[in-house]
Amino acid sequence: MFAENTFHFQDDRWVWITGLRADKHNTFGWRATPRTMLRFNPTPDFDLRASIGTGWRTVNLFSENIALLVGSRDIVFAETLRPERAWNAGINATRRFSIGQMRLTATADLYHTRFQNQFFPDYDTDPNQAIIANFTGKSISNGVQLELSAAWNRRLELRAAYNFLDVYRRPGAEKVLLPCNPRHRVLGVATFRTPGERWQFDTNVHWYGKQRLPNTRSNPENLRRPDESDPYTVLGLQVRRAFRRFDVFAGCENALDFRQLRPILGWEQPFARGFDPSFAWGPTRGREFYAGVNFKLERKEK
Repeated sequence: MFAENTFHFQDDRWVWITGLRADKHNTFGWRATPRTMLRFNPTPDFDLRASIGTGWRTVNLFSENIALLVGSRDIVFAETLRPERAWNAGINATRRFSIGQMRLTATADLYHTRFQNQFFPDYDTDPNQAIIANFTGKSISNGVQLELSAAWNRRLELRAAYNFLDVYRRPGAEKVLLPCNPRHRVLGVATFRTPGERWQFDTNVHWYGKQRLPNTRSNPENLRRPDESDPYTVLGLQVRRAFRRFDVFAGCENALDFRQLRPILGWEQPFARGFDPSFAWGPTRGREFYAGVNFKLERKEK
């Protein structure tokens, strides 16, 4: 069951949305999830948004953690998994402005999530086990994203974004980062079109910072890995030529040919202790080229 109401104030300069959802799960019974959102437009080109609410979900263990099925770790269920629950809040600011004929949009997002119950396989306690349990201690996810986009007469479009993600737990006094989550990411996108849009050139660059990896300090020396991954960059290029009835395009993915070497721990002995595919943190395929054709089908009017 779901109920929602929208309030409008001062000619829609203020908009307030409140909602409440109630679900009855066949195992866990009734669950209520309230949420509210507020938008304020001090000027037509400036938007401020804020939201706060709660959410819950049941865990899809193996589909969300496929590496559990292919590694040599013993899967240990320490207890019955309960639904994940969390409170989250966010603030968004969007500003639109112009410089000459260039139209720009600047966006800032800040989000905070506090989990009341969270699930994540414990790979650190024992290198031969993946321990499955509920975590009801302090678990936090903080996110910040800054984005700037610019467009000029559909000829040139530019976009740059920076994302900071701080995902951690405090099982005790120590702050423990969750593995395989890069804290810093940078995205750059550029699109250029010729007059009439007959040619289009696209470039996108993704930069990923370091990620914490599962703990392997208690493994034999040949099965140890660094505590953190290396930062890396992925570059994509594409060119498109438009004709009346079809488009032809070609491009290159991972143009810098970055690859993570030996992403599988203990790959030499796949049936022995220590075999673990959960250490893949970057691209495993190198530079790839592609080409294709898009056909346009015209519908005849009756």
